[in-house]
Amino acid sequence: MVPTEDETHPDALAVTPQAPAATILVIDDDEGSRVALSLLCEHLDYRVLQASGGAAGIAAAATKQPDCIVLDLCMPGLSGFDVLRRLKSRERTREIPVIIFSGAEESARNVGRALSEGAVDYVSKQLSTLSVAIRVRSAVERRRVLLENRDLRVVLSLLMLDTRESVVGIRAELEAATRADSTPEGKDRSSFLREIAEECDALQHRLDEVQPEIRAGVVRAEPTAEPVDLLATARAVAELLRPRASARGIQLTVREGRAESEPPSTAAVFADVAGCTHAVATLLRAAVQCSEPETSVDVDSGVTNGHVELSVTYRGDDIPGEALAMCGRFADAHSGSLASHHSSAGRRRVVLSLAADSR
Repeated sequence: MVPTEDETHPDALAVTPQAPAATILVIDDDEGSRVALSLLCEHLDYRVLQASGGAAGIAAAATKQPDCIVLDLCMPGLSGFDVLRRLKSRERTREIPVIIFSGAEESARNVGRALSEGAVDYVSKQLSTLSVAIRVRSAVERRRVLLENRDLRVVLSLLMLDTRESVVGIRAELEAATRADSTPEGKDRSSFLREIAEECDALQHRLDEVQPEIRAGVVRAEPTAEPVDLLATARAVAELLRPRASARGIQLTVREGRAESEPPSTAAVFADVAGCTHAVATLLRAAVQCSEPETSVDVDSGVTNGHVELSVTYRGDDIPGEALAMCGRFADAHSGSLASHHSSAGRRRVVLSLAADSR
């Protein structure tokens, strides 16, 4: 990298002490380049991991889950292209941004190929340290925002489902009391109304929790179609549902994939992001609610005949028709399907299938 002048010193890009330090993985067979880039990233308060070859880099990416990978194209053994393809084909590393960091002699064709295969940016080793720092910081921040937005979509989807269920329940109780001109059996009118008031308070509390994000404009109202990793979305949903499942002794597990599936390079779907999140949240939430206590809900994903399948297996009651209908409508809109199966062992399996992203 070109020596940095005082006016281009990257101090201004350093992360604040309050922000959790991001991790950068540098994959390059040239020790000098690795050391120079590592020193730059450490100066920006990032944690840095180094790998001197493609195989070691892939292993480190899978186990350490860095926030950004800086990858050299020209390496012995596994080339940068080989490493990039393998990173993008695996669920655990698919969403990690990769910046190509290579020599000035790299052809425009190779740069274009790397970007088309999933790299987010290209940086020449001849650029100043400030230029490199800007690219790395941009990739890290983009990943942080994407993950925060995904988590927020999951929270909103579960909030919508919980809120609707509460409103339906309150309305049903009020209608029943009105028709009978009495309260449910075993309850006096004051305690019945007090329970309804408590349900309304809980509903208002859940709505208040999400209002700041809505007012800040974090949630976009218009549909946005882009590549979506179904399994990563399922993991985010499961993370929020796990306390509910654990309270009933239910083990909620999301596995990386099925052995019989096609190569996972097409494991993303091109879909409305918010709609996809809502469909996955609806399916997993319903499975947890319908499961028998002290059982398990197992989620996995695979690719079959050009379609990405998200499979949810559990033991318990059938998922309500309204939830299945909503997921089915979403699947139909994305050239997919929704199927429900009963096994001889008493387990139920619901499979959401969506056309894989073939762009």
